[in-house]
Amino acid sequence: MKKVLLTMVVLAVLGVVFYKAATTQLRQPEDTYLFSGTAETTSVRLSFKTSGRIDKIYYDEGDDIPLDAVVSTLDDVDERLAVTAAEAELAYRNAELSEVLAGSRKQEIRNAKAALDKAQAAVKSASAELSQAQSDEERFRALFAENGVSKRTYELYKTAYEKAKHTYEEAKAAERQTEESLSLAIEGARNEAITKAKAVVSISEQALMQAKQKLEYTTLKSPISGTVLTKVAEEGEFIQTGSVILTVSDLSDMWIRGYVSEPYLGKIKLGQKVEIVSDSHPNKTYTGEITYISSEAEFTPKTVQTYDERINFMYRIKVTVDNSARELKQGMPVEGKIILAAK
Repeated sequence: MKKVLLTMVVLAVLGVVFYKAATTQLRQPEDTYLFSGTAETTSVRLSFKTSGRIDKIYYDEGDDIPLDAVVSTLDDVDERLAVTAAEAELAYRNAELSEVLAGSRKQEIRNAKAALDKAQAAVKSASAELSQAQSDEERFRALFAENGVSKRTYELYKTAYEKAKHTYEEAKAAERQTEESLSLAIEGARNEAITKAKAVVSISEQALMQAKQKLEYTTLKSPISGTVLTKVAEEGEFIQTGSVILTVSDLSDMWIRGYVSEPYLGKIKLGQKVEIVSDSHPNKTYTGEITYISSEAEFTPKTVQTYDERINFMYRIKVTVDNSARELKQGMPVEGKIILAAK
């Protein structure tokens, strides 16, 4: 019986000791706030805006990439042919527009004037013949009325008059047509024709721009300077639009994702200094400052350990840290200490 009582006493004492130790470990120290966080970086997944077969990938995992460096290229034979065809089409349409704007050549105008002179001469000749035929018709009509000539003779002169009249009308029509041709040759193309030619040139210019844009899509550049974290594709693969080729992260732009419990939120301010330590470099302290405090409470993430009793809601903070030596890595767990603002 005594052994049982002794055992119960020992267990009770050990329970109290462990409870005290646990609560002492979780209690926040004075004038500071301790938190666990994760190192994060700005990462970009690089992908092409078009589909195609990968020709070259110029970087591998762990390589440093400068800003705007060419990361990868696609096979661009079809795209270059399309640009060449679009350039030829634009040159042809510009030549057409120049021809329309220039109007008729001097030789064309001279030919139009010569055609008009010939038509006017034909009208003059037809007018003389018509005048003579009309005079003959009138004279033989009078003779026929007096029985001076036969009906057949009179009808011959009447037919000649009708023929001369028809010839004259044809000559006048030809004259009017040649006059219009000369006028068009002198005035040049109509405004509608010029507008149409300009519109066709504009369409060709847009087609060339699109062809060049598609050619540019076969070259992939990095929008940031950083380090290649992952290489997803290989040379020779056929990829679809938006397929990730490389993931690049700027390790110098490092920040810590942490959480602050609600009772301490009023003591946390933007710009406060933060000390960061990691298990990888336990003897080194990194300096940082708070650059973001969430305005919305979140349920405490399961991956977050706090130095307080577990609570339901916390507020996310962002701590920008100096990682110029690139010792902190993406996803690395760290411990942070915030120097609290004075009350």
